[in-house]
Amino acid sequence: MDEGSSERPLRSVPSIKLSLALYGMTVVLMLIMGVVLMVSGVKSMRFCFGLEFLAQWAFMFFPIVFVLRAWRYDLYKSLNLNVPEGVPLIGTLLVAPSSCIILHQMLAWQMSILPMPDELNALVEGVRGCGQTKTGFAILFALAAFSAPICEELLFRGILFSSLRRRLKPVPLVIVVAMLFSFYHLHPYRMILIFPLGVVLTYVVLRSGSIYLSMLCHFIVNTLSLVLMTRLHEVCFPAIRYNEEQGFSVTIIVATVFFFVVGVVLLEQHARGPTNQSSGFANARR
Repeated sequence: MDEGSSERPLRSVPSIKLSLALYGMTVVLMLIMGVVLMVSGVKSMRFCFGLEFLAQWAFMFFPIVFVLRAWRYDLYKSLNLNVPEGVPLIGTLLVAPSSCIILHQMLAWQMSILPMPDELNALVEGVRGCGQTKTGFAILFALAAFSAPICEELLFRGILFSSLRRRLKPVPLVIVVAMLFSFYHLHPYRMILIFPLGVVLTYVVLRSGSIYLSMLCHFIVNTLSLVLMTRLHEVCFPAIRYNEEQGFSVTIIVATVFFFVVGVVLLEQHARGPTNQSSGFANARR
C-alpha cells in the first residue's frame, strides 16, 4: 500500500487489549462450536474436521485481516511479514522436524505416567480412521498442514506477538505467547505438549523476525505428526521405528537433539549478526 497516497498514516501494531480481545473471541467461538457439535450428536469425523477448517478461517484469519485493514494497522509490522533469509531458513528446517520427534517422544513418556483420556483416545482413533481414505487424509492435511499453520500463526506469532513484544522482554514474551497458544487448545492433557511447541514457534519468529518461518515450522510439525498418527511412516519411511508407548529409538533421539541444537545455533547466529543489530529486526528482540 502506498502510504504517501493515503489520507491517514498507517498505525504501527494493535494494542495488547485489541489483540487479547481477538484471542478471547476466537477461543469462545471455537468452544461454542465444539459444544454445539457435541450436543447435536454429530459423529462424522470428516464433517467435524471440515467444519473446524472453515472455523479457523472464519474465526481467526478473516477477523484479524479485517481489523488490521479497517483500523489501518501496518500489516507487515503487525504480522511480522518479513521475507526470511537463508540462515534462519536452514535453522528452521532443522528445528522443525526435530521438534516433532522430540514432542512425540515426550508424548510417549507422558502416556507412560499419565494415560491419555478416553476422549483424546477417541479423537486419535478418529484421525486414524479418517486418514485411511484419500478424501479423509486430504481433509486432515488441509486442516492440520494448511489451515492451522496460517490462521493460528497470524493470531499468535502475528498480532499477539507484535503487541506483547512492546511491553515484554524476550523470555517473558516467548512464555506468554506459548501459554496463550497452549490455552487455546483447551484440553489440559494436550496443553502439556502444546506449550513447548508454542515456545519453539515463538522462538523462531523472535530470532528470525519472520512469521513465514513459524508457519513453515508449524506446517512441518503438523504434517509429520499427521503421518505418525495415521501410521503412514510405516509405509513411506519404514526405517523409522516409532512406537506410541515407547517412542523412538535412542539413535533417532540422539540424532534429533543434535540437529535441533544446530538449528538453534544457526538462528542465534543470525539474530546476533551485525546486519540484524542495525535493522528493524533488532526491535523484535527488545
